[in-house]
Amino acid sequence: MREDALPAFYLRLSVADGDKKESDSIENQRKLLLRYIGKMPEFGGSDIMEVPDVPHLEYIDDGYSGKNFNRPAFQRLITDCRKGKVSAILVKDVSRLGRDYVEVNSYLEDIFPFLRVRFIDATLKYDTGTECQSELPFDVQFSNMVNTYYLKDIAIKSAAGRVAKWKRGELASTSTPIGYVCEDVKTGWSIDEDGANIVRTVFDLALTGLGTGAIATEMNRRGIPTPYRYLKSKGLWRGGSFNTVEEKMVWDHAVVANILRNEAYTGMLVQGKTQSIVLGKGISKPAPDNMRWKHEGKHEAIVSSEEFEKAKSVIRFLDSPVERTEHDYTLKGAVRCKNCGRRMIRSMSGTFCCHGKHQKDFTGCSGTWKEEEIEKVVLAELIRRGKQAAELLRRLKRDDYDVSGAKKEIADLKRELTSKYMAYVRKEISQEDYIAFQKEVRAKTAELEGRITVTRGSNEHLEEVEDALKPLADGRVAAEKNGLTQAMVQELVENVWVGDEITVEFKADSIMQIAEDELVG
Repeated sequence: MREDALPAFYLRLSVADGDKKESDSIENQRKLLLRYIGKMPEFGGSDIMEVPDVPHLEYIDDGYSGKNFNRPAFQRLITDCRKGKVSAILVKDVSRLGRDYVEVNSYLEDIFPFLRVRFIDATLKYDTGTECQSELPFDVQFSNMVNTYYLKDIAIKSAAGRVAKWKRGELASTSTPIGYVCEDVKTGWSIDEDGANIVRTVFDLALTGLGTGAIATEMNRRGIPTPYRYLKSKGLWRGGSFNTVEEKMVWDHAVVANILRNEAYTGMLVQGKTQSIVLGKGISKPAPDNMRWKHEGKHEAIVSSEEFEKAKSVIRFLDSPVERTEHDYTLKGAVRCKNCGRRMIRSMSGTFCCHGKHQKDFTGCSGTWKEEEIEKVVLAELIRRGKQAAELLRRLKRDDYDVSGAKKEIADLKRELTSKYMAYVRKEISQEDYIAFQKEVRAKTAELEGRITVTRGSNEHLEEVEDALKPLADGRVAAEKNGLTQAMVQELVENVWVGDEITVEFKADSIMQIAEDELVG
């Protein structure tokens, strides 16, 4: 941890989770934490005088559900924790961190301790900087369980309510595609003229007989922003983030096809486009067309039904399918373009290319790479990094302090203290002698318990490192013997970046860096 590390407030609000109470507002969370930290001398506060403000960091996820941890501010917080910028994380209550029992416990019991970041729940007054327990207190665990079941109950009720609205043709969300805006579900969709003009341009080009690739090229040539870039510029984007570099997110055949296939532009309201796979976890899949709820004439059309069908027919006739393979291959899902960040496509002939290559005049992406060349680099890097992991594991020594022996010594001291007390009662020793012995026992016991705590902590961190580095070290041995396999890539590799050179990003990289820094320190 850096010397300039600061405590961090994590503030989260989501109406989707049922966070409707005024006390849960971002501002009220901030005020509560400011009052709380203002009384903590270790952070620059004072328990005897009011301090106007204590230096701290803030990470705010306003409008993000607690059902998963893929939230932008939370991910920035974890990144800064890894960099040593954060000394402690303060939340109003543990539900702000998240509402999934298993994942929250993982952060509290494993990840935060490993990163050496203190965690404070201001409502339950749970503080890992003062607690010396081997597991979470019952009230924190109980709160986690309640939050998890609460989230599931909310998810079930919300799902039932949405389906009922879909059946009646009522809006259940204010989300809209480019070309429309919706301020409130009661008022419905209205046309956003600037966005609608982009949609009309796509359809006009399609009706001239151009294919999706040619339409994409023309849209890029005219400098027309993609749906993502347009919506983001207007503050209307409600989706997630992308690995693709934003300035290289240009029109391609897939973006064009998504517009041309969207029935919403004919005035058709289509809801229920996805189905939940795991309720309450945000994991879903596309719903079949016959299971979607459709109602005509629910909003103003941007194109007529005739234009929509004609454009779709032309696109279907002119487009050729993208060459791709369906079977498994060693580097499946791991290869990305270093220039733009897109996931690269593997052809049946065993070469990789970036999808942005089709619009290379606008993305700068070009070229193809042979699969065997990329695999050769990944194999060499796996062996190299695996050797580093093995060396780190060798150098990171487990604290072999005899915890069991220390516990036995504490028990013996307590029994001896009891014997001394009985001797004092029988007037066999003086009160002064008993008090002196009692102080001696308490000091020795505190010393032993402190050593046990330190040993458990250091070994717990080592176990965390071992869990991350041992698969990489073992993978190196297997790779040297059997070569690279898909299982190795899926378990060990985060991304393979391909460009002027090939670089490999391993899942254990961040923990390896922490372990290396610890050894240097």
